[in-house]
Amino acid sequence: QTGPVFLTYRASAAVDAVDISQFASSAIVLFTLVLLGTALLAALVDRRLSAHTLLLQSTLSEERRVLRALIDNIPDIMFVKDTSGRFVLANSHLARIAGVPSPDEMVGKTDFDFFPDVVARVFIADDKTVMDSGEPLFNREERTLDSCGKVVHILTTKVPLRNEVGEIVGVAGVARDISERKLVEEALRDAEQKY
Repeated sequence: QTGPVFLTYRASAAVDAVDISQFASSAIVLFTLVLLGTALLAALVDRRLSAHTLLLQSTLSEERRVLRALIDNIPDIMFVKDTSGRFVLANSHLARIAGVPSPDEMVGKTDFDFFPDVVARVFIADDKTVMDSGEPLFNREERTLDSCGKVVHILTTKVPLRNEVGEIVGVAGVARDISERKLVEEALRDAEQKY
């Protein structure tokens, strides 16, 4: 014969042969159950995290609404600026003094966009001092002009804002309009000088 020759080998140790089909089936079933269990556990954790996230978002939204109501309804001027002097937050009282209808119109702008250069320079210098020193500025009396050019006396407190690692990222301020008090003080001084 001239064709290929095939040799056949048969193991003679049939006694040592193990039927692994039963073992493989059990392993596949076990692996499938572990995989399904892991998927079920992941789905439960994801559902629980989603519910927790929604609760946190709802709580945060409510806190922001309450804080915004406080900021806009307090009779004092309130603001937050970043390290470049741009408003990040302003309240309605400051918006009125600045001559804009909404505090949102102040966001991203500086004092130079709303006040005369001489006044803006003083505000920005104070902000810079607070941010550079890291120390607050308490009860500083300042004169400014409102959008109509009327002199407004304010008592200002500014504090540095820090991030979670302690770096200064801006300045927050509260100012009270003390114009009426200044008028009364001047009237008293005038009266005392006359008598």
